Amino acid sequence: MSSPSLLRQGLKAGELARAIFKAELPESVVRALPAQSVYMALKINGVEASSDLIALLTPEQYRSCLDFDLWNRDIFTEDHFWKWLEASDEDNTLEPLKRFLGSIDLKLISIIIGRYIVTVVRDEPTDSPPGPMYYTPDNGYSWIHISIENSDQHRLLAKLLAYIFETSAELFYQLISIPTVSTESELVETAFQERISRVSDEGIPDTEISFKINTPLPLAELKTKLTKAKREHAIEYVPIIDPLLYESENPDLVGNLAKTLHQMGEDRECNDFEAELSLIMNAALVRFSINFWETEDVSKIAAKVKGALNIGLKLSKENSSLSEIEAFRVLGLQTIYRAGLAPILELSKIAQRLPKEVLESIEHDAPIYGIVSAVRVLFPEYPNFLNGDGSYLEAEGKLLIGQRAFVDLGETNLIKEILLSRFKN
Repeated sequence: MSSPSLLRQGLKAGELARAIFKAELPESVVRALPAQSVYMALKINGVEASSDLIALLTPEQYRSCLDFDLWNRDIFTEDHFWKWLEASDEDNTLEPLKRFLGSIDLKLISIIIGRYIVTVVRDEPTDSPPGPMYYTPDNGYSWIHISIENSDQHRLLAKLLAYIFETSAELFYQLISIPTVSTESELVETAFQERISRVSDEGIPDTEISFKINTPLPLAELKTKLTKAKREHAIEYVPIIDPLLYESENPDLVGNLAKTLHQMGEDRECNDFEAELSLIMNAALVRFSINFWETEDVSKIAAKVKGALNIGLKLSKENSSLSEIEAFRVLGLQTIYRAGLAPILELSKIAQRLPKEVLESIEHDAPIYGIVSAVRVLFPEYPNFLNGDGSYLEAEGKLLIGQRAFVDLGETNLIKEILLSRFKN
């Protein structure tokens, strides 16, 4: 079950975090939230300061939060591992450590063991350690040396290993032996592939589907689809990720569509809207390689997706007599998004085709260089200094810095005109 409709609540990650930590949401509600929603709230507060929230998570939510947080694309993020281990460190109870161990992929613990643990195993027990700073958990059969220099991490890892041995000596021996039979790269690759499978169960599309959803739709194909009586496919169940939908403001046409759906009170269409928007945003995160823990970049992607939807709705209205709600019913959000994505990504192609010598020649032309730099990325942005009439906005004699999401078809047309007129060849 998904959380209550955000067309009615509209909670951003910070608002959801405050509601949870002020105990305004009971445990049953927190546990009913999609794991990604809980994770976004948790990241606002910080993992180390969220032990109370972590204690409320179901095992599935906990595992998903680790899957979101412990990976930088396909690289294991060790620094995040230590934050989660620290959050499970309590003096009076081992329950948080038990839950951490029960949720994390044990291959990641083997990777940590391979990096920082030196193990010497004897056929017969001995009282003599093989070197300084070795200790034995089993009366001299195996000797362990922790090589990590950070004292806090040393203590946390020693506590984790001791807990594993006390609760399951068999598991302990398995974990310390894995690095001797598998390379770290093999462990990382296997763990990453299993992580992809798990997050797909949370509604995160795989790479193939994400690229498909983010494939621009030519205008000619949009016109053809606008003539059909109904959309080509219905939306299957996708978790509605509350904060993701409201991390950025709605542009005008997207806002009108959301408002209309809310006023009509059609739960099914409201749910379709939210579910499809959640799917598109997650597909954009995957397609444009944004980590789930990069909160600022996640918010930027959310704004860019809504901007592309706004442009897609504009194109739909210009090429038919349909209203926003009618276009949604005929096309669905994915088609609208892909149509709006087309003029945005076209700018990237134009800018990326510019030869190196051309780029070097405009380095001292601040406005043109700023425009090219803003659109010469995978998901182009609109420079803040560029006014709608092509003039430049300055602050204290300098161009206004920064970029934002494209939200209007006129913006893409303006920059396309500037690029084509300046770089005719």
